[in-house]
This record gives sequence, C-alpha cells and structure tokens, in this order.
Amino acid sequence: QQCIVILFNPWNPDDDSYMSSQSDIQEYVLNDVGTIWRGTHRQIVPLIWEYGQYEENCLDVALYLLRSLKSDDCRSAASISRAVMLQVSADQDNAGLLVGSFKGRHGGGMHPCRWNGSPVILQRYHHSKCPVRYAQSWVYAGVLVTLLRALGIASRPTTCYNAAWCTGKLDHSDRHFSMEGDLLFDLTNDRVWVYHVWCESWMRRDDLPTAGSGYDGWQVLDPTPRDQGGAGQGGSG
Repeated sequence: QQCIVILFNPWNPDDDSYMSSQSDIQEYVLNDVGTIWRGTHRQIVPLIWEYGQYEENCLDVALYLLRSLKSDDCRSAASISRAVMLQVSADQDNAGLLVGSFKGRHGGGMHPCRWNGSPVILQRYHHSKCPVRYAQSWVYAGVLVTLLRALGIASRPTTCYNAAWCTGKLDHSDRHFSMEGDLLFDLTNDRVWVYHVWCESWMRRDDLPTAGSGYDGWQVLDPTPRDQGGAGQGGSG
C-alpha cells in the first residue's frame, strides 16, 4: 500500500523551514554525511558521522515518533522538531528511541563510542520498537539531525567544550570545599563536561507571540536526558 508523505520544503519562501541560501540547504538538509566534533578544547577530534537520512526506515521512524502529534501541530516546524526531540531519549517507561549510558556501564548494548552513524540505530529501532542501547550526547544529536533532515528541516550538530551541567539553571558552576581544601562531593552536584553536543535546527518561529521580532533562524534542540548528572565516558555529555 502506497502513501504520500508531505515534507517541509526549505526551497519554499512560505514554508517554516525556508532557507534563502542554496549552499546552506545543501549542507544542512541534503548532505547525508557530516562531522561531529569531540575531544577537548585543546585537542578537537572530528568524528565522521553518517546521517543517512535517505536510508531505509529513517523517514519511517521519524513519522512513527510523530504518530501521537495532533494534525494542527504537524504544520509547525517548531512543534515537529520539539516532538521528535522528546522521543529520541527513552524515558523510565522504556518509551523512546535511545537509552543513555553515562557512568561507564554498557552491558546489553553498544558502547556509545562504537556508533558512527544513524541508519543502523534507526533500523534497529524500526524492527524492534524498543529503545536502542546506548547513547551519549553526540549520538543523541546525530540521530536527531538525521530525523529532522529526513523531514526536510535543516539541522546540524553543535559542540560546546567545558560545558556546565546540573547548575540549577544558574549561570555559574559551584564547588564546595572543606576548611582543609578538600572537595565536598556530597555538596557539589554541578558538573563540567569536557564537551557536550546538541542539535540546532533552522526554522521560522511563527508560534511565538513575538513572531517576526528576530527569533527566526537556528533553534537549539538538546535531546540528551536532563537527569544525567554524572560525567559521561571520558567526561563527555
């Protein structure tokens, strides 16, 4: 049985995903291979990642993750992107696409560093409908980029080095020491990861009450679970 899927159209000026630059469309929508940056701020390491948005089952998974979205919300790139992002990370009820592993335990799954592309992850999920194990921030971001490019939304991974985490929404990281100068681990919950990777997507923000006030463009989408306070393998997020 054939079906017709209407994707976002970055060539159409009336579309939420419209980009005026053809080179940007080529880079952030059409390219199926790219670079995710890892390492440290002193020694940046490139990881060649296969997005593979044209590969079998990638679009199928994107549509499956959107199955519960209301039809009116399917018209908005912001609503679509947010809905896909929330489904990329598996929750405690085992609903979602990827399970994170941030404390060096990878039994029953693949070490996050062994992945080098999205298609095999999405194909495993498509066949089992069970979360794939395991991921850290660059894997979450790479898979989200694939799903959104498959839907026609320009997306790219972005890396932040020395990334603060679990700071209680403050703009600084706190550490508590004893009178002897020893770090008090029980009172120090803030973390600074060596690096953290998220996804950015290009769209018009007509959903905001201040539409047309300069908020169009690259939007941050971070699919890495928020409740992972510990440093990841190698100190990454």
